[in-house]
Amino acid sequence: MGRQAHVLLPAAIATLLAPVFAVAESGDFYAELFAGKSWEGSSAPDNGTDSAGGIYNGSSRAIELDDGDLYGARLGWALSPAWRFDLSYEELTSDLEWITDYPGCCTSGFTSEVESRVLLLSAYYTFLQQGLFRPYAGVGVGVARNRLDDIRETWDDLGQGADVVSGENTNFAWRLVIGTIVPLTEALQLNLELSALNTGDAESGSSRWLSDVDRNPIGKYQFEDLVYTTATAGIRYRF
Repeated sequence: MGRQAHVLLPAAIATLLAPVFAVAESGDFYAELFAGKSWEGSSAPDNGTDSAGGIYNGSSRAIELDDGDLYGARLGWALSPAWRFDLSYEELTSDLEWITDYPGCCTSGFTSEVESRVLLLSAYYTFLQQGLFRPYAGVGVGVARNRLDDIRETWDDLGQGADVVSGENTNFAWRLVIGTIVPLTEALQLNLELSALNTGDAESGSSRWLSDVDRNPIGKYQFEDLVYTTATAGIRYRF
């Protein structure tokens, strides 16, 4: 009985795993490097408490995300000619500008650099599996680490300013994408994408430097849903 179990158990495991290996062999893996631009993003202020700034009553408005740059890499697997999945990492930099009003006091203008590091798991469906252009659509979900850096505050009334301390946080992120694959060789492909990327919330630090030695606490400047429109081109290698 023991000898039969030793023979039957591996055979049963092999039988159960056979479909898995068959599926794996029917697809192919790929690696890709990509780069591109983002433009005219948007965001909404987090005015739930109206407590930003040195007197803790600031409310932000007129928020603009300027054009930016991005680059990244992904590793994926084609389950079938139509369906594929990948894990991607990308870094995106842009400039953020906004105005904050302090009731009963004054108005300040701000400039800042935004850095987003994004990790996404995405799924895609390819509509045409043959031909020179192979259009597809996809969706991705994951996490993003947003950092506001080089934050400069200018007081319009006084012509003076302050340096706000950097801040960062981690958020849920998502992406909607359309694109097309252009085969170059049997192994190399050109990937062209257009997407909407939401990296979640961003916030400043909780203090600012009025001079080299004068640092005082402030309420954080907070923003909801940094949303970018991005266009990228990538070179993909299938193996």
